[in-house]
Amino acid sequence: MTALPLVVAAPASFGGRLRHCRRLADESQFVFGQRLGVSRQAIVDYEKNRISPRAQWVERVCRTYRIRADWLLLGSGPIKANQP
Repeated sequence: MTALPLVVAAPASFGGRLRHCRRLADESQFVFGQRLGVSRQAIVDYEKNRISPRAQWVERVCRTYRIRADWLLLGSGPIKANQP
């Protein structure tokens, strides 16, 4: 049995990091979108980097899921807001 690494590199794109966040929450695109006030199709488009969200929406994602904005936008630092 192979051990999983303790530190996993952040996905390279905003959409990949958003998808990672959604999967950590164990939510479908539909439920994720409902909680954040957008359609399932908007989540699909964000995850595929087809469109870019507004700053206020990114802020809502970070507040709702306790994700750090620098991680979500840039892939730097820890993912969770309560980590040093």
